[in-house]
Amino acid sequence: MEGVILIVAYATIAITGLAIAVSIGLLTDQINAHVGMLVFFVAAAAAMVAAWPLALRLTKPVDEATAKALLAGSRTA
Repeated sequence: MEGVILIVAYATIAITGLAIAVSIGLLTDQINAHVGMLVFFVAAAAAMVAAWPLALRLTKPVDEATAKALLAGSRTA
């Protein structure tokens, strides 16, 4: 089940990152048409590279003591 959650988190983060990359690329294209595509490619590559580690961090399993402490609102040292 953790694998399914990880893949869903990755897909969600990747799609969001690519949507932001398209938006940045289109905005840059309005300013300077020659660099819009390059900005899009760089932003899209950065989104895809960053999506997997971010998904791993967000879905990282925690031990039972840490989960109880987080639910209680306190932090463990």
